[in-house]
Order: sequence, then C-alpha cells, then structure tokens
Amino acid sequence: MPPRERDFLDLARRALDRREILLQDPATTCARLCHGRADQLPGVFVDRYAQGLTLILHLGTPGLPSDPRPQPLAEAFLRAAEPLGAAAIYYKPFVRDRSALGGRLDRVLSDPQPLVGQSLPEAITVLEHAVPFEVRLYDGFSTGLFLDQRENRRAVADLARPDRGARVLNLFCYTAGFSVASARAGAITTSVDVSARTLDWARRNFALSALDPGRHFFARMGSMEFLALAARKGHRFDLVILDPPTFGAADKRRAVAPWSAERDYPALVRAAAAVLDPEGLRLLFCSTNTRSLCEPGALRRLLRGTLGPAAEFEPLPEAPADFPPGEPSASWALARVATRSELPTI
Repeated sequence: MPPRERDFLDLARRALDRREILLQDPATTCARLCHGRADQLPGVFVDRYAQGLTLILHLGTPGLPSDPRPQPLAEAFLRAAEPLGAAAIYYKPFVRDRSALGGRLDRVLSDPQPLVGQSLPEAITVLEHAVPFEVRLYDGFSTGLFLDQRENRRAVADLARPDRGARVLNLFCYTAGFSVASARAGAITTSVDVSARTLDWARRNFALSALDPGRHFFARMGSMEFLALAARKGHRFDLVILDPPTFGAADKRRAVAPWSAERDYPALVRAAAAVLDPEGLRLLFCSTNTRSLCEPGALRRLLRGTLGPAAEFEPLPEAPADFPPGEPSASWALARVATRSELPTI
C-alpha cells in the first residue's frame, strides 16, 4: 500500500534522522535525504544541495501511485529540512520513455520557479568534504554533481596524493568532479567530454578551488577518439577514470561515434589500459549505472575478461551512508592493470 499523504512529514523527518551525522557536518552541504524503498517511500528520491532540494519521482515504480501528487511530498521534505536552511524544492519527474511526455518534461526541468519555496539563483555552490562545486537545480535532470560518487572522489584523490604530479585522465568527465578532487591532491589532470558547456562548467569548478585551469588540460572530443589520439602521440597516464553514460548519441560533425555501455565498455577499458604508464600507478577506476552491469559481480567480470587474470582489484569505499541498500545504484571497481606484455590479446 502506498504511503498516505498525512504520513509524509513523519517519513521525511525519519529519513533525515537516519542521516543526522552527515547532515550536521558543515564540510558537506549536499546529500541524499530520501532513497526510495530504503526510506519507506518507493520511487521517491530527495537530494539536498545547500539551501535547495530536488524531488525526483521515478514514475511507474510499484508502490508509487500511477499519477502521484508531488506537492505534498515537496511540502513535507522542505518543512523537514528547514533546520538545514532549505528554502526551495524543485521537481524532477523521471520516466524511462521521456518521449511520452512530449515537451512537458523539458519545461518542468528548466523552470526557475520551484515546486515549493522561493526561487534560487541559477547556480549555487555546495561543499563536499570541504570541496566547493557549482550545481544548478533547474538546468535539466542532472544538477552537475553525482552524490553517490562522494566517497569515490575522495578515494581517487587519496590515490593520487602520495605521488604529487600523478597524471590523471578523466573520461566522460561531465563537470569534472573527479578531476577537481585529484587536482587538489596535486595531480595533473586531463578532462575529456564532448560538451563545451560542461567543460566550461568544469573550469568554473576548478576556479572555485583556486586551481589554475591553465595548469590542467580540457579536451572537447569523444572519449574513444581521445584515447586513440593519446595512444598515437604516446601520452601516458597513471590513473584513468571511466564513468560513461549508458547511452550516447553520435555526433557526425565532430566524428563522435554512438555509445552503448553494454556494447562498448570492453573496448573502452582496453583503450584506456593502453595509455597507462607501465612504470606508473597503472590504475583504472571504472563506474557505471547501466542496469545489466550493476548486477552483483558483473562489472568485475567484464574487467577480468578484458584485462586478464593479471589485473588486481583494489578496495574502494562502500556506497555513502545516505544511499542505503534497497534501490538500484551504480557499480564501481578499481583495477591495477598488468603491464602491457601481460594483457590478453584480442
């Protein structure tokens, strides 16, 4: 039975109570406040970004009404989060077939007027382990920062820290959260994405940390195309970060091929392994939210089959405490790649 509207405020307060330690940390002002079934609200996900919240409803989720009313949920979570300084909550409906909504979805996701509360600036700054990032709450479905990768960003930075000047390549970099964390640890980073707009956003994130973007590298091109170029020119890296989307459209004008994680992830891993410096850290951080690759052990099996038995898996953090088990989530793995002579041939 779906939760009753009169219970929403109580459920919201309980969800926040479970995250009390994280929410009281002034060094982190962004977190997931509600994680679906794990918080007794199937299909309901609420994220905090400093003074702004987002309400994500996965329409069609069993246990969620077929035509849910977002207003009562939004009012409940905004009221529960008022002690944290929350002033607005924006609505982001999620449907697998977005074409069914025509242009309505785009209008909702780009509306500067929140569902409840006062309008917020187009860009606001949040903290993650004291690292500032720019987020945008009504700039499409995504906000500029994937909160479930919080501990992985810190772990990757720690990997680069002992070797000041480590060369880190961040592919499909989006707004370059991993690059910023690595650069703050002393790494020299290269961030690659097909979108000029998100690369500009990435540069602003560097500036927020007082990192000189001129000392780092940004490349607007497809990740597979960049890897081919790097291999030809002999560019080598200590750590390569792979967090591709499930699908990506082709761009014939820029010679960017269509992307499918299920089909293309092995080729991406092989190409990334080929640009690792055999005398360096030889690390691949691989992440995905593709459903088939998030099955238990699936990503590691893919990496083992691609990299061969000589690859070693290194420990990574568990999912953050604000993403409790009970909902599908991303999968990630860290592999120390064998030297070139030990890689399997294809």
